[in-house]
Amino acid sequence: MGGFLKGVLAMAVLGAANVAGANITYDVNLSGGGETVTGTITTDGAIGTLLATDFVSFILHGQGNLMVDVAGSSPGVTCQLGGCGVAGTLAQLEFDGTVDTVGFRFIPTDPYIPTDPYRSFFITPFGGTTYAVMSRTMEGGIQQSALLPMPDRFVVGSVQVPEPTTAVLLGIGLACLGWASQRAQERQYAAV
Repeated sequence: MGGFLKGVLAMAVLGAANVAGANITYDVNLSGGGETVTGTITTDGAIGTLLATDFVSFILHGQGNLMVDVAGSSPGVTCQLGGCGVAGTLAQLEFDGTVDTVGFRFIPTDPYIPTDPYRSFFITPFGGTTYAVMSRTMEGGIQQSALLPMPDRFVVGSVQVPEPTTAVLLGIGLACLGWASQRAQERQYAAV
């Protein structure tokens, strides 16, 4: 019975550790100025102010005057001061543009598409207004951009079904330990 209890406790601890470091995928749905950006942004599960290294991958689609698909991984993410201005929780990503020079940028390039060598998605405050922007540089250096005027503070992406928290998994593990301990005591009393 001691081995069973140790096994249950080990599984609860390992499960909690895995969830604490599990990736979080946020659903993006931003609209403004006749433009829309949808898709997903995946982080490494970090909570609080996020840095460039906390972003794992992203797939974003622009709709409106400029139709752009942007996808990439963490090397394509650059941040300015303030940890990109993005705070992450288990439920949502929130951009805070109230701090000067804060910028949240994805800049992937694809060397295999010479006609579309530069594509970007960024959220940054400039000119007194915060914009979410999708842009690309076409062949011949022609720049096309779609501006989505956004409030200084807004949710970049939200999680529809949050993963179980560490506390929940630990609670389940402790409940299993209590149940196993009670069964062991009942068997001892029954044997006497």
